Order: sequence, then C-alpha cells, then structure tokens
Amino acid sequence: MKIDKAVQARIDKLETSTKDERFFHVYVVYEGAFEDLDLGGITLYPTPGGPARGKLTASEIETLATLDAIVRIYFSTRKKALLNESVPFVRAPMAWALDTPPVRGQGVAVAVIDSGVDVLHESFQDASGNTRILALWDQTFDYNAAGDPVDEDGDALEDDDIPRDELGNTITRASNRTPQRHATNWHLPPAGGDAVNPDMAGLDHGAEFTEAQINTALTRHRDDGQDIPISLQDDPAAGNHGTHVAGIAAGDGSMPGRCRGGGRYVGVAPEAWLIIVKVGFKGKKMQDIMAAIQYVLNKARSFHIDGAPAAAQNGLPVAVNLSLGSDWGPHNGFSDDSRQIASMLSGSVGQAVIYAAGNARNDAIHAAVTLGPGDDLSIDFDVDGGIKDIDFWFSFPPGADFSYTLTLPGWWSRDTTRSIDITDGANFDEHEHNFDPTVRTREPGDPDAHASLKIKHTEDSSVDSGTWTINLSNAGVDDLHLHIWSGDEEITFEKPDNLPGSEQDSNHPEDWLKATIGVDSSGEDVIAVGAYSIGGSDIEITSFSSQGPAPVGLAGGLYPPGSIQKPDISAPGYDITSAAADAFDCFLCCECCVQNYVTMNGTSQAAPHVAGVVALMLAVDPTLTHTEIKEILQDTTGLTPDLDDGWPPEEELFGSGPLDAEDALQETIDRAGTARVAAATIARAHARVTIPVFQRLTEMLRQWEARFGARPAWHFFAALVGAHFAEVQRLINTQAKVGAIWQRNGGPQLVRSVVMNERDIDPPIPLEVGEKRMDQLIEHLIPILRRFAGERLSADIDRYEDLARALPGRRFDEIDDAIAGFTS
Repeated sequence: MKIDKAVQARIDKLETSTKDERFFHVYVVYEGAFEDLDLGGITLYPTPGGPARGKLTASEIETLATLDAIVRIYFSTRKKALLNESVPFVRAPMAWALDTPPVRGQGVAVAVIDSGVDVLHESFQDASGNTRILALWDQTFDYNAAGDPVDEDGDALEDDDIPRDELGNTITRASNRTPQRHATNWHLPPAGGDAVNPDMAGLDHGAEFTEAQINTALTRHRDDGQDIPISLQDDPAAGNHGTHVAGIAAGDGSMPGRCRGGGRYVGVAPEAWLIIVKVGFKGKKMQDIMAAIQYVLNKARSFHIDGAPAAAQNGLPVAVNLSLGSDWGPHNGFSDDSRQIASMLSGSVGQAVIYAAGNARNDAIHAAVTLGPGDDLSIDFDVDGGIKDIDFWFSFPPGADFSYTLTLPGWWSRDTTRSIDITDGANFDEHEHNFDPTVRTREPGDPDAHASLKIKHTEDSSVDSGTWTINLSNAGVDDLHLHIWSGDEEITFEKPDNLPGSEQDSNHPEDWLKATIGVDSSGEDVIAVGAYSIGGSDIEITSFSSQGPAPVGLAGGLYPPGSIQKPDISAPGYDITSAAADAFDCFLCCECCVQNYVTMNGTSQAAPHVAGVVALMLAVDPTLTHTEIKEILQDTTGLTPDLDDGWPPEEELFGSGPLDAEDALQETIDRAGTARVAAATIARAHARVTIPVFQRLTEMLRQWEARFGARPAWHFFAALVGAHFAEVQRLINTQAKVGAIWQRNGGPQLVRSVVMNERDIDPPIPLEVGEKRMDQLIEHLIPILRRFAGERLSADIDRYEDLARALPGRRFDEIDDAIAGFTS
C-alpha cells in the first residue's frame, strides 16, 4: 500500500467533490532520479538525500500512488520539540558559532519575571557551582506595621510560608536589604557611584537576594536541597513555571536527567547571567508586574561590565521575559501597562521586553460583533461552578449609543430566568449578586472607548453557574463595532445562531478567534511571541497560540486598517522540555527516573526562545535599542508554512514568521560593522561540581561508630558500602530497569533518610519511609541487581540476600546477632 494509513484515513473522510480542494503536506519516497519522474504536472520538491515533499490535493495523492516509481506517501512523523530539538530548530547553535569566542550570552542578563526559580538547579550555576543569578527579588509578600512578613490581605505568614534569608532567619522589614550595586571581579559600580542604587528606593515589599547571598544559600543547602529559603524556590502552586521558562532562555543544561547526561537540554543563551523576580500567581501572594520590570531594568543598569568599552558602559544589557499576561483590559496597545513599558524603554539601549502572546485562541473568551442602527443581539456565555467573580472588558467607538442587559441562569427550583438592566452604569445588588459596570477613562491618544463589568456574589459565594446571556442593543445612528473579552478562561462565549459571517470551525466565528492577543502583548514596544509546534522539518501554529491583530480605531470597523499587527514573531512552544524545579526531591536517583527536566506547552515556552536570542544579539551589540532589536528579529524570520484556504493571514498567527537565531545574529553583526561594540566575555568551563555521596555515607558510618561503638553491624555496613557503592550507583544511573526499581520503591527516600539523619537511625533500615515499604524495595532490588551485577557484587548478593530481607525494622543489636549467624 503506497499511501500510508494515516494519509488514507484523512482522504477517506473527504467527499469525492472536495478531493480537489483539500491540501495535505506529504512526503513522497520514490525510486530512481528525481528529474526522471514523470509527475504529470504534480508539483513536488526534492530534499537532499531524502524523500520529496509537496502540498497536494487528495486527488493528486491518489494519482501519484498509481505511478510505478512512487514507493510511499506519508505524513511527517509528529515529534516532541524537546529543548534539545527546539533550540537547534531556531538555529541557535549556528548563531553561537558566528563569532570567536562563541556567542552564548556572555556579559548579558536574561531577566525572568515569573513564579520564581529553583536556584539549586545546576542549569543556573557556573562550573564552580556558583549561581549565575545576579539578583533575585521575591515580591510576593509585604510587612505589617510591626515589620513582620504578611500576605496580600495583611495576615501573618506562617510555617513554610515564612520568608527566610540565606542563613535561615525570618526576613522582617528591618532585616531586608536595601538593593545594592553588588561588586565582584567583573561587574563593578560605575566610577563615582555610591553603593546604593537610588532608582530602587521603591522596593518596599518582599526581599532582595544578591548573588553573594544566593551563593551562601547554595553552600548551606546544596547537598540536601532541604530548607532552602522559600524565596529561592519556584512556586509549586504556579506549576514551577519560572524554572522551566528560565531554562529555555538561559539554562546551560548541565544537570543530567531523562536518561541523559549533562549538556542535553541547553537553553538559547546558556552563558547569560540571570535576574529573577518572583511574583505571586496563586493564593494571597503579591504581584506587581510593572514594578518588576522597572526593577530588572534599573538593576541591570546598576551593573558595569569590567573591561567593556566606554560605549557599553550603560549597564548590563538585559532581555526581559514575561511568560504571563491578562485578557482584562484594552487590547489596542493603550493599556496602562503598555504605556508604562513604553516609558521605561524610551531612550534606553541594550534593553528589550518580550511577552508571551497568550494561549487564548481557542478558549472562546472573546466576542466581536457589528450591530447596525437599531439592531439587537444576544450572546450566551457559560459559567462553570465554583467561579468567584466574572470580569468582562468592552471596547467600542467613542460616542457609541448602546445598552445591554443580563439574563441570569434560572434558579434550580424553578424554570424562570432573571433579567438585569445595567444600562445606567451604577453599582448595584440584584438577585444575590453585585454588578459593577464602569465606563473607563480614555487614556491620552486612545482612539477607542472602553467599559468593564464585574460580577460577584453578595455573600462572597460563587456566582451562579450555568448559561448567562448578554442582550445588546444599538440605539445609535452608526454601526456599532464591539469587542468583549472575558477575564477568565473558564467563562466562555457561545456563538449566536443568527450571527452572520464565516467561521474557522463549528464553534467560534472567525472574527472571535482574532484579537485574542493578551493585553500587555498588544503594546507596540514589546515583542509579542506566538507559539508553533515542530514536526520533522515542518512547523504548525498551535491551536492555543493567540491570534492577532490588536484592534484599534473601532470607528473604522471591527479590525480597521490601523490595527496593530500581533504577534510580532513566533517560536517553538509545544512539548518543550526544560529545567524542572525541586530537582533535589530525588536524591541518588538514576538519570532515567529523576525529573530534572519536564515538558510544558504554551506561548510561555515560545517567548523565552526569543528572549534568549535577544540576549545573543545584545552580547554582540549592547547598544541596540528595543526598536532595533524588534526590527532585526522581524527582518530575519524564517518562512511560514502555506496555509489552507479559509485560514487567516499568516501574520495574524506567526507574526513576521518563525524565529531564526542565526540570521538575527548575523544581521546584528553586519549592522554593527567596524563600529561593533562587544560586551565583555566570561569564559566558562563545563566540568560540574558533583555531590560527594560516598563521602557522606562514610561520614555517616563514622557517626554511627561514635554513637553506638565499634560493633559488628557497623563493620558489616562499612565493608559492603566500601566494596559495592560505586558499582550500585553506576547501575542505578546507567541501567534503566535498575533505576526504575530503585526509584519506584523508595530507594532515594531511604538514602536521604539514612544519610541526612532525618530520624533516629536505630534501626538503620526502617519498616517504611514515607509511603514506601522497605521490604518491597529490597525484594524488588535483589533480582534486578543480580541480573546486572559483576562477579563480586553477585557473590555478595547470593551470600547476604536473606539477611537483607530481614533488615527492615531491626535495631543494631539485632543486626549484630543476625550477622553473627552469617559469619560463623
């Protein structure tokens, strides 16, 4: 069968009349020389040393299959875009090689404003085990009048939520450090500058950690990963998102994991420094994104690169990554935050702000309608159970005369509905709900008008779940071009039955899929990044990647000619494997089991690819402005795929196109020419500091002797550890089956329990560690070790396996007696 089953299945779904209309991207294996193929007008393109490829109709595929020279027609194999694939795909390694020494982000910072970062992950350390993080601001908490740490509501923080410094002391307002210009051997205060950065005076909540303080924490906690200050951890409630993002942009991949040694999952700018701001996403943790951006821009300016030319002495160049966003606010580039970012970047050099475009394209959070004079329209929206509040944002032409009412779901006890008139725009309570419609003040220069609606339950309960309805009425004399955005992805619009216009799928009108770019991503001065997936040599826009444009000037239509084209660029964002937080939860794990790297999807993963490339560009020329950076990125993008009929313009999905690191860096070099200003480089070796596990085990045995005396049990364990530790560790790390047994049955937990003295170590082998039974670990480990063991280890397994099975729960004196039976 020449046509692959997957291709044939897609063709079989088509009606005969549509076989000449539907296109498929296929690969074609053939015999003989390509130029000798008689394709009868069918267009194929040869690939060097491989099959031909083409965009063919179903009829053309079936015709091609009748030719003798054709062997196979198939789809490209869908692959996961791991970091080791996505970084080469954007041609970052080729960009590194454009200069000598290789351009890998030296002398530049990548700032990650996110849920924090796991400072223990070796991907963010240098070859000596020191952190590559120059500064970290944890802004998730504040202080009460007494100077003690509190949450957003002013409640005292307790237990594991108490912020502590690198020495384990509670951070109070009095003990928090004023941000410093920290000096090391290569970044120094500018000549004549004092030690305190006056630009940081507004940092009045949370706590800042300098490079030196992070290194102190690493020294204290590197070996066990325990009790690291919460400020230096990623937030598990936010999915440990920040560590993953930082790894894509600037991780050096040195930590082993996923059955790979170090150097597998390397980020785009693996030798860049990092500046981190930990912001709150869940619970009552504080968040101030604009203050975070101002902090990293000012912090970068406070550093001076020792040895850099005078033209580069504007501070440390920085690429600021924000893999976050909001859908509540004006989507036309005139939000408060967009204007603030524009002001921060105005007149700056060596600084750029990169935003994820958003993941809302297919979430049905946007409605866009045009109502003629006197027209009415009802739009349903669904509210899931447990939602505490409803937020909507309306944008429309100034002077529009329209009104709307709400119809609430029927009460469970009767079939009636409740209609609410909110035309007057005043806050009021009705049917156990509070309604707060607000006409928003237009910002200077904003050509559009805006309003918002917030709905809460009056008893602080969840709002009524079910289907609500917005009933719109245009009382004006002109067409009303209206956009509505939901502020929550769990509140989704339904298409009205009587709504005209084309559709891209059966659920969402085409006009509703547009304008799903996040609010902050819509600003002209930021670089908004969409996400695509990688399949072989092909790319495909992800279903979630938010679609442009950013509509502005709504008097001219739903999407008038002056709309801002967004996203600006696109990058890999599907199945990206990068650094995982809490790597030290697994101690003495096999490389196949340990979760030092994890896979995630989103424009959150696409944006740091771009941030990393911006860091490479700034390493070549730190005097680039944010406008020049965006211009170079957009001028050097790769080709977007051909889209089928009915799809939107490519620029609404991909922006200017897919990221090309090599071309972007080459363009940067060419533009600078002989006037190029290079940042100072910092050589990095790649040998890593390893955890001396065996040393700690032998130290533990010495402690046992001091505590329990020189007894047979101590000598027994010392002899076995000395004889077999290295081989067992090697088998755990290199034999997947051994590693899997060790991991699944609690081996790492047992070693941590014994070595770290987390409990009374008599008995040395407890019955259970956590939820793991130690007899099951021993029972499963004995046969798998015997299978792979060398001669000496195998002999001792045969000799002592019955003793090993009897160890859990036995005290030292009982082990002494048991050993005597084996050695007599």
